[in-house]
Order: sequence, then C-alpha cells, then structure tokens
Amino acid sequence: MRDESGQYRAVLASGSPRTQIDYLVAGNYSIDNGDGGPDVGPFRLDFVVPSPIIWANRAAFLRATPLTFTWSGGDPDSYVVMSSLFANNYTSNQVLCVAENRAGRLTVPAVLFRGLTGTMVGGDFGNQPFVLSIGTLAAPGRFSARDLDIGLVTSIVLTNALYDVATPVYH
Repeated sequence: MRDESGQYRAVLASGSPRTQIDYLVAGNYSIDNGDGGPDVGPFRLDFVVPSPIIWANRAAFLRATPLTFTWSGGDPDSYVVMSSLFANNYTSNQVLCVAENRAGRLTVPAVLFRGLTGTMVGGDFGNQPFVLSIGTLAAPGRFSARDLDIGLVTSIVLTNALYDVATPVYH
C-alpha cells in the first residue's frame, strides 16, 4: 500500500525486538508482484537475508572508550550496522553507523553520544530505555517497474541488543 508520504514500503518483521520471532531466516528470497497494479507495474527481484554476526566484545563493550564494536561471522560481503535509540516524551535520537563486515570492527565517534548519561533517558520528560544493537545489513538491491521512480530492497538482521543500559559519558 502507498503510505502518506507517497512511498510504497513493506516491513516483513515488526514489533518489539525483545519479543519478535525471526521472520525470515538467512538465505535467498524473491519478491514478485505478478502483473503489478494500477500504480506500479510488474517487478520481480531477488534479495539476500545475510547470516547474523557474533558480537565478540558485547560483555565488556560499555566499559570501553571510545565505543568500538568487534564481531565475527556473518556474510563477508555484507555490512555491519550499529543502531542506538534513545528517547523521552519530547524528543528522540537514533544513530546508525555502518562498516564492511570484513573489517571486523567499528568505532563509533564519541560526539554521537555526547551528553548522554544514566540508565534511562528522559527524567522529568518521561523515561524510555536506551537500546543499542548491532547486526548485519545486506547491500541494497535495485529494481525497476513502470511508474516507480526508484526501487530498493535490503535486509537488516539486528542481534544481541542491549536494553536499558547505562549510556556512555562523553565530554
């Protein structure tokens, strides 16, 4: 379905990352919309859900400065993404950093977390957990169809999230 921004999108897994069951396991998939519809013509595309990585330094991670992720495994031709989310009733912030899987490490610039402290973000403005996760990101695949400006497909397999964690203190 077309959303209010004029984009067509589909999320094949949703819900809380704490309770979401794996929707698609690692492997090759195809999307085919048959004869298309009145707004978008027919298309068929193949995409890959990459194998998950293993977050090697998860146990000692938040005690380190700067924040450096190390990992092993996964598809060597994929990417690794770090995602953090923190919010209160008035504002929110999400940080995404990407590295090639072959690198085996990703250092997040300290400026992205400057000024954050405590185990919950919000205080007087409402408390929400700080969530930090790392996972595998497949290289986006392009496709085309009649009346479609651009078509992209990708998959992200987040794993080993940390919830309600103490955010690092940077000055």
